[in-house]
Amino acid sequence: MTDLTVEEAEPGIFVVTMNRPEKLNALAPGTVDEMHDAFDDLGSSKHVGAVVLTGPGEHSALELI
Repeated sequence: MTDLTVEEAEPGIFVVTMNRPEKLNALAPGTVDEMHDAFDDLGSSKHVGAVVLTGPGEHSALELI
């Protein structure tokens, strides 16, 4: 199972979601590798204007409106 999902919320705005709510989205070595790959891919695209990093769970502070 992957610890990250990447979705385009709106044109040019991408949301990277960490999927480890049972661990309060703590960083594990595999998660760090996935984040590195995701940010490399997003950073090399001319279509990316913003990246939001978030995670699910009751302590999540981000809600897209």
